[in-house]
Amino acid sequence: MSRSKSNTRRAGYLQESPMRPRPVDESLHVWLVGVRVYRDDIERLICILAAAGFEVTIGDSKFAYDSLDEAVHRAGPTPSELGIRGSKENPRCSIALSFKKRTWSIYASDAIAFAPARECEAILRSRQSRIAHFPIFGMGAIGTTVLYAGAAFSRSSASTAMHVSSTGALLFLASLLLGLYYWMYARAVLQFQHQAGFIRRNRDQLILLVLGVIVGAIVTWASGNAARKP
Repeated sequence: MSRSKSNTRRAGYLQESPMRPRPVDESLHVWLVGVRVYRDDIERLICILAAAGFEVTIGDSKFAYDSLDEAVHRAGPTPSELGIRGSKENPRCSIALSFKKRTWSIYASDAIAFAPARECEAILRSRQSRIAHFPIFGMGAIGTTVLYAGAAFSRSSASTAMHVSSTGALLFLASLLLGLYYWMYARAVLQFQHQAGFIRRNRDQLILLVLGVIVGAIVTWASGNAARKP
């Protein structure tokens, strides 16, 4: 009898408390790494938000700025963080573009703000480094493994050990230099691109040139040592 009453109470509870679907998250979150933008790009981002009817504010975790000129005066030409926020009251929605820890984040609170947010995302993606998705850490791990393999071959064949160790060293050094290049690439520059100076504008090409010279020197050295072996 008690079991029947328990089943009846359970059935009544399930009828009175139907399961409701979880609300759909209509916000947009995007994170981009390896992006370098200049003032030209930042002004385009601000114009996109303003043209969509958003009230735009600029700032960081410490200050709110009235203009980009004030941001340059207070935070310098290459700030470590920068925020661009657009807000609208009717309909109520917001877009936040944030640069912090060398990463850009894009947030749109509602589907109404998706279109301008995607336009901003397209600009940032166009400024993303080509090696943003390159397996730098994997290359370094492979290079380290090959170096250990070369050490294992040293007892059986000195020539083979030299070739294997040179290949491992080449991979490891290339990953190290590519990682350094990638770390230096992500910046928000509050100067126009043509005002940044020759070295700052062409820093990436100069780093790649140095990388090519170092890699070429290693390959030449390894090939020369291998040719001298009997």
